Amino acid sequence: MFIRKYWLPLTVFIVAIVGVGLYYLQTRPSKDPILIVKPVDFEKQQPQSTAEAPVGDTSQGGHVHADGTWHAKVDTNKEDTIALKNDESLSPVPWSNPLIPEEIPEHLKMPLEWINWDYQALSEEENPTAYSALENRIKTLTTAVIENYNPKRPIEEVWSAFIKDEKLYHANSEHSQKYPIPVIGGFRADWWYQEIWNYPEIYELISSEGGLRGQWFEVYRVEMGDQEPNWNLFHLHDGREFRIKHNKNYTFHIGYDEETGKYTGSYSYGVSNPNTAEMLHVYPETMSATELEELQGWNYNFNPYTNQPILK
Repeated sequence: MFIRKYWLPLTVFIVAIVGVGLYYLQTRPSKDPILIVKPVDFEKQQPQSTAEAPVGDTSQGGHVHADGTWHAKVDTNKEDTIALKNDESLSPVPWSNPLIPEEIPEHLKMPLEWINWDYQALSEEENPTAYSALENRIKTLTTAVIENYNPKRPIEEVWSAFIKDEKLYHANSEHSQKYPIPVIGGFRADWWYQEIWNYPEIYELISSEGGLRGQWFEVYRVEMGDQEPNWNLFHLHDGREFRIKHNKNYTFHIGYDEETGKYTGSYSYGVSNPNTAEMLHVYPETMSATELEELQGWNYNFNPYTNQPILK
């Protein structure tokens, strides 16, 4: 009875609601479109190369894509290098050679692997290839800097600055505590590289004296505080002072017999490697003071390059 009585009014009511709803949807302003962000494929965003493969020339290597574009071969063997002078954070000392070029030639740049590399740990016996590569690189660099970028400053002017920098290197190097004797650049290959550029005059001196066998290394060790100034002072059997030369060992002949013209005894002294050092023979009882002086070494209380006392 209820449905029969009210079905017509209910139908009209439902139709009215639907009609109003449809009208509202048609007149309501649309919402802003939703922006969907997708990850960008940067490779697809790159402009496509229009370069074509060189006609009749395959010497440079490379390959051609399906679309005809040419990609040259990448040189994966090219050594990473760095002009260390452009990064002051890598060294505790400034660049001081006024002739260092603004752009260091490629073949004179420093390998990246040299940064904080303890080159002293490289063994010629264990790794002869790497040792030879380091030696050749340093030789090439040193020769080029001495010949082409050498201001020719007086050695007495640059020696003190050289020692000052060396002390800074060793004070800041984590490798210095590993070894009993100081070595150039605080045992770091990158600082050794920088120092060659800074002081070509010093390296010209080192080269002229035969490298580590030169007198400069003894002066260097005294200046660095590693060696006593009187390391080479020796007293003869009669109490006289005698200073031995670096890289020399001595045999002193004593007990001269005037009748036979021979010496009845001898003793030897030296601190150098007997396999490489020259043996000098000294006859203190019959030689003049001048002759004895000529056989003696330097007094390392004074610097032979600056003519100044070495102050500890």
